[in-house]
Amino acid sequence: MAKILVLSDTHGKTDRIKKLQPLFNECDCVFHLGDYYSDMNEFREQLGNKLYAVKGNCDFGGQPLFVEAFGVKIMAVHGNKYGVKNSLSLLLATALEEKCDLVLYGHTHLEKVATFSGLTVVNPGAVSGFFGGTYAVVEIEDKKINAFIQNV
Repeated sequence: MAKILVLSDTHGKTDRIKKLQPLFNECDCVFHLGDYYSDMNEFREQLGNKLYAVKGNCDFGGQPLFVEAFGVKIMAVHGNKYGVKNSLSLLLATALEEKCDLVLYGHTHLEKVATFSGLTVVNPGAVSGFFGGTYAVVEIEDKKINAFIQNV
């Protein structure tokens, strides 16, 4: 079984990322979905090629990253350029067009795990959240995807 740690919207709260460091070794990879992309700089050496990161609106970015791993195709994006605060329509349409199995997005600071047309959609919420923050763990086994929201 593959295990993915998903972080978003860290907004300078690197102390909260440090709390999650023990998970770095347990996970096969770590996705950071932007807004303070540079927060992961101090962890890049430790994570090496296990780190996938995209930029958010606070990083002046927002391009999606497509990764094929663990038998599934993953779309990772911050979400601002897809209007996710208003609707997931554009995000879902893009992911389905790209034949993705899993979409990871942030920006809203609201955690979400859902399935649309066979597509698993995960927003880990915000590590920088008011109540200590949230993150997601995604498990993939035999192309079956399960996602869980956790508190930092």
